[in-house]
Amino acid sequence: MSAGKLPTVGMEVFKSSGGFPIAVAFIPQHGASEIHDHVYHEVVFVEAGSVDHLTVDGSHPLVPGDILILQPQVWHGYAHPRHLGIINCFFAERALHPLQHLLPHCVEALFLVKRRSRQPRETPPLLLHAPVEKRGLFRDNLGVLASELERREPGWEAVASTRLLDLLIFLARLGGGANREKAMPASRADRAVMCAVHHLDENFNRGVSLEELSRLVHMSPEYLSRSFTRCMGMGMVRYIHHLRVEEACRQLRYSDDAVKEISVRMGYEDLGYFERVFRRQVGCTPRDYRAENPSGVRGVPGP
Repeated sequence: MSAGKLPTVGMEVFKSSGGFPIAVAFIPQHGASEIHDHVYHEVVFVEAGSVDHLTVDGSHPLVPGDILILQPQVWHGYAHPRHLGIINCFFAERALHPLQHLLPHCVEALFLVKRRSRQPRETPPLLLHAPVEKRGLFRDNLGVLASELERREPGWEAVASTRLLDLLIFLARLGGGANREKAMPASRADRAVMCAVHHLDENFNRGVSLEELSRLVHMSPEYLSRSFTRCMGMGMVRYIHHLRVEEACRQLRYSDDAVKEISVRMGYEDLGYFERVFRRQVGCTPRDYRAENPSGVRGVPGP
C-alpha cells in the first residue's frame, strides 16, 4: 500500500497536558481514520473490538491485546472499525530527559524509542501482542499515567516520566519474550551507544565527529561505529540526518521561519542539500510539507 501525500498529526495532541510531552487518551468507540503520520511517538493499545489496520504492508486486522508502537513519520490508518476501543499514549522523547541517570539500565526499552528506520515512510509500525494475563497490568499503568497528567499533584511530572519508562520497559520485555538473548544485561557496547545517542540527541544540529563521540564513551572510533550501526540499524551520519529532519518537520509546522533559516538552524548551510535529505526521508520538499500540514498552533514545544 502506498501512502502518497499524508496529513501529519502534530504536537497539538499535547495541548490537553499544557505542553507537557506525554498525553493519554481513552477512546471507547474509535471510528475509522485516514492514513496519517505523526511528529511524535505513539503507543496504541487495543482494548476491545477489532479494526482493519492500514500500513505500508497492506490491511491487517487488529484484535484485543494488540499493541502498536509508531515512531515519527511512520504512517497508518484504520478502516471498518467494529466496536473498537483503544488507549493512545503519545509522547515526545524529551519526556525521558529527567531520567537520564536510569536510561543506561534500560537499554532495550530506549532502543524502542531511539532506533530509526532508514525509510520511515516505507516502514510499518511495530506490532506486539499482550497475553490476557498481562493486559490488566498494562492498562493499569496507562490509567495511573493518565491520572497523574490530569490531577497534577506535587511531583506529577517525575511520576509521569517514570510511568512512561515503565511502559517502555514492559513493551521491551514483551517484544523480547521470544528471544531470551534480548533479555540479557546490556553489554558495555550497548551502553556506550546509548550514551553516544544521548549526546547526538542534544547536539544534532552541530557537527559532532566520530572522534568526539569515541572520546566521550572511551571506545575506539572503529568499534563504536560498528556497535552504533548494529544497535541503531543505521550509521551515525544517517541517524543525525533523521534527527534533523524530524525537528525540521516540527519547525516547519509550528513556526513561520523561512525554510533557509530552518535549514541553517538544523546544521545545513547548503539549502539544496537540506532539501535532498528532507525529500529522501519525508517524500516531499520542505515547502510542500509546510503547505500540506498547516497549523494554526505556533510555539508548541517539540521533543
